[in-house]
Amino acid sequence: MGESRDGAGWAHNFGAGKIVIVDQPVISQAEADALATARLDEISGAFIDAEGEAIRRPDITAGKAVELSALGNRLSGTYLVTSATHTISPEGLKTVFTVRGSRTGLLSEQVNHKPPLDRWAGVVTAVVTNTDDPKDVGRVKLKFPWMTEDAESDWARVIGIGAGKDTGLYVMPKVGDEVLVAFAYGDFSQPFVLGGLWSAINTIPPEAQQAANGEKPLVRTWHSTNGNIIAVYDNADKKIEILTADGRSVTLNDNDRKLTLKTSQVTVTMEDDKLTIEAGTEINIKAGSNMKLEANGNLDIKASGTLTVQSSSVTNIKGSMVNLN
Repeated sequence: MGESRDGAGWAHNFGAGKIVIVDQPVISQAEADALATARLDEISGAFIDAEGEAIRRPDITAGKAVELSALGNRLSGTYLVTSATHTISPEGLKTVFTVRGSRTGLLSEQVNHKPPLDRWAGVVTAVVTNTDDPKDVGRVKLKFPWMTEDAESDWARVIGIGAGKDTGLYVMPKVGDEVLVAFAYGDFSQPFVLGGLWSAINTIPPEAQQAANGEKPLVRTWHSTNGNIIAVYDNADKKIEILTADGRSVTLNDNDRKLTLKTSQVTVTMEDDKLTIEAGTEINIKAGSNMKLEANGNLDIKASGTLTVQSSSVTNIKGSMVNLN
């Protein structure tokens, strides 16, 4: 048999179709495009299965094109020979050729053909689609690369550091995060999320990006979804920072030996032998019972405005010498 149209032309009559390849990993878009093109060529080349005979045609060999004519518009055309067998007999040279695309049609090819996968021995990437676990046991739903846009997986348990009864580091991935997934016993219905993945889109935290070459492993940081940060610097910075999304911070710095608490207008700095409190407008200190201010050296109380000392009981002012101006 033959046909004047190619496989793509015939396939067009049946509408759009799609094959998703999941068992041949690639590392770049270029590799993915090449794989998709090769698979499409294989499928397109197998749209017809033909066999023919020719007399005294030793030039017909596998890989060469033959033109068949006088077969009508539907069957006449040019075909690529898949295999050719030349036989010499008393009647002369006879060539039997086949057209099957890149598929040989041999029994060995059918035996080696992989059946549809119902188990997966390795790991795959996925994107989180749902975090509203109805049982509230730390599960998410996922979309795998081979799924349609509106499909998602069964509920997947998430690996947690130190997870136990009412314990562990609870950091759930959010919708849209890329994660790495394994399957219990290779069963697609039992996915487990091993952890999140960074990429060119899901970039590493800014603190790590800003670290000098060779120092990225020395910066450990955690960012919440809303921008709260805990950062540990084991590099030359030698500090620990806790920052809120609104700009409040606690910094422990071993370089200048300071503990600093900051808001937009207030700074409290503690050094080994010194405490400094600075406020933009007002400082209030209140004790439920007694309060004592004591200095082994001088004690200065100054005001650029009014200074009021008031007591509802006796007020005592003592000193070896008291000056009142």
